[in-house]
Amino acid sequence: MEDLEKEYYRLQFLVDEGNTNLQREMEVSIAAGEIVGLLYDALAKQYVDSTTERAMKSLNILCVRIVFCLYAEDAGIFGQHGMFHDYLEEFDTRHMRKAVIELFQVLDTKPEDRDPYMEESLAQFPYVNGGLFANEDIEIPQFTDEIRNLLLEKASADFDWSEISPTIFGAVFESTLNPETRRSGGMHYTSIENIHKVIDPLFLDELKNELKEIQQITVQRTKDKKLRDFQKKLSNLRWLDPASGSGNFLTETYISIRRLENEVIKELQRGQITFGFDESSPIHVSIDQFYGIEINDFAVTVAKTALWIAESQMMKETEDIVHMNLDFLPLTTNAFIVEGNSLQIDWESVVPKYQVSYIMGNPPFVGYSLQNKEQKNDILSVYVDEKGKPYKTAGKIDYVAGWYFKAAQFMQGTTIRTAFVSTNSITQGEQVAGVWKPLYDRFGIHIDFAHRTFIWDSEANMKAHVHCVIVGFSIAPNQAKRRIYVDGRFKEVNNVNAYLLDAPNEFICNRSKPLWNVPQMTTGNRPADGGNLIIEKEDY
Repeated sequence: MEDLEKEYYRLQFLVDEGNTNLQREMEVSIAAGEIVGLLYDALAKQYVDSTTERAMKSLNILCVRIVFCLYAEDAGIFGQHGMFHDYLEEFDTRHMRKAVIELFQVLDTKPEDRDPYMEESLAQFPYVNGGLFANEDIEIPQFTDEIRNLLLEKASADFDWSEISPTIFGAVFESTLNPETRRSGGMHYTSIENIHKVIDPLFLDELKNELKEIQQITVQRTKDKKLRDFQKKLSNLRWLDPASGSGNFLTETYISIRRLENEVIKELQRGQITFGFDESSPIHVSIDQFYGIEINDFAVTVAKTALWIAESQMMKETEDIVHMNLDFLPLTTNAFIVEGNSLQIDWESVVPKYQVSYIMGNPPFVGYSLQNKEQKNDILSVYVDEKGKPYKTAGKIDYVAGWYFKAAQFMQGTTIRTAFVSTNSITQGEQVAGVWKPLYDRFGIHIDFAHRTFIWDSEANMKAHVHCVIVGFSIAPNQAKRRIYVDGRFKEVNNVNAYLLDAPNEFICNRSKPLWNVPQMTTGNRPADGGNLIIEKEDY
């Protein structure tokens, strides 16, 4: 204790720095989401009619563009720090709208195509590409003193956007949408910890172990070859999230895979300043390995932006390893996130199935009794037998089951492995046979790992407390031991059945006739007492 000032490092084992950084990222990202919410509300008031589809889409695109600019100036993507702030500060409220429109046009124009007499304050901005600033037909309203102040002070001068976690921020950003819209669409936002409950056993643990084995090789030449082969393997993998939302699964996966690649680069670099690759860039993993399907157009744009931000952050980490500057702009990569109803479109129109390595995600949670007419029709059109007729039980299963069925269909004849977060109702009671029996009988799936029921939290302001399971499954043979996770720990088992038990694949189906010679049951246990036990709304 006397020498604590000098000896404090001996206590470092008490501090989980990774957790501290994550906590900091989370706080910054949620604070960023609150700023976006203020901007969103202030801009919405300025539209002549903010309820029209064009106005709402324009408002969403405007917010995404502003956020990208705020991030780009703090992360050094635009060049010097504070460029966006300094440019806007030159204009009073009356001229700010015109200034923003002109800036968006410049960001979408290659330097050689720009007006050679353009003012320097505009000409200094780089060409962005990637389609983020491409649509010039968006409705941009007049700015107010409140919006100008919000942009210059709270959003720009007083806040550092470079520290945000794109994984968390994507979800928080999307939470600026109307909460009613979120609820009716069944959207929920998964924490980074819970994303890893899906991606770690699905592929990340295996890849980390493979890299560790390569790092143990003592013959340098052999080790370097294996490292390059491993990096090539990473660059050939493809991921599909068919309910991508704001892209947090895709973003966290991209960051995790790039961190593995950075470990490879560091091993090959061996502390040298010159880089030993033939290619101009040491980075092979790209966001164009990531595919998504999302019904909400705003979420699609947010997801793409989150991935670009993740790409920028990971490029900085690579720069620190190779000691050379890498060009982030113009954007040359693009995540293939398609707007559409995942249960209605052909997933192969997004990406051919033979290219996909893994399917993952967090499809919407809507119980069968809460589904609207469109959602009910979606399920009935997906859960069909070989003759195209809906299964008898299709009307009594949760909405999330549609993704399981489509994934099982898509995986036919491939080595794809899939894992989804779901409400635990699909692994309990009468739903189990309705959801899973067709998947076993028709497609021959097997469950590779599962997290039994746990309480799932979101990172959005309106925290959702849902009892969830995670189910990882595939069709191709899998020699690995099956795993059942409970409270973060797993046990290896011979089989995981649809009830998430270490037991044979049996299904308890409903039946109208008793197994033995006993009287037939008519209604079961219904505590109604001739209507006397039914509580009406006014009785509450």
